[in-house]
Amino acid sequence: EAIELRANGIESSILAWLLQTDSPAQWIELVERNVDVSVSSLKGLECARVAAAESGTSAKIHLKLDTGMGRGGSGMAEWSRLLDEVSGVVSENSIEVVGMWTHLAFADQPAHPVVEHQLELFAEGVAQAQRQGITPLLRHVANSAATFRTPSAHFDLVRPGISIYGLSPGAAVGTAEELGLQPVMQLSGAVTQVKPVAAGQGISYGHDYVTPHDTTIALVPLGY
Repeated sequence: EAIELRANGIESSILAWLLQTDSPAQWIELVERNVDVSVSSLKGLECARVAAAESGTSAKIHLKLDTGMGRGGSGMAEWSRLLDEVSGVVSENSIEVVGMWTHLAFADQPAHPVVEHQLELFAEGVAQAQRQGITPLLRHVANSAATFRTPSAHFDLVRPGISIYGLSPGAAVGTAEELGLQPVMQLSGAVTQVKPVAAGQGISYGHDYVTPHDTTIALVPLGY
């Protein structure tokens, strides 16, 4: 997707953070196309280093720290070793650490204690990097919910996702109307059947909906 954006004239900074490839050719293309790449493991760092060497261009990376989401990112236990390796390749001028980032697990519950705990761990991880001479240009944490409700997570930039589509990230954050959001997409499909049903008729699995009066229903196939 990052390559497609570049091919269509998008020159802004792009971060590719869900890479599904170990292909040297694809990594080289990302580096040559000036696409920032997220790195959270020694394997990813090596891919970036090799791509930089092959292309003759420094690879721009964002180091991801897992502070509690339990998904992508380097765990705190592996962070020190990753930073050690990064220090080495940075000194070779083959890697440029553009950013450091993490992702919040409870951003849609702003008062949840895990939010503050993750921010503390992130600050610790950044400080550890700085002690090793690695100072990122950009620190970023906030998703849509934190963009609206957790100013302490804003750092140098924010990463709104679902709110870009005009949807609220959660009830505790506020409705789309309260947040000033306007939906920019719709789900549609063709009607394949229309039929009358009587009052009291349960509809579909578990009869979660029961018709309150005689009505007409329509069947719209939209996938699973």
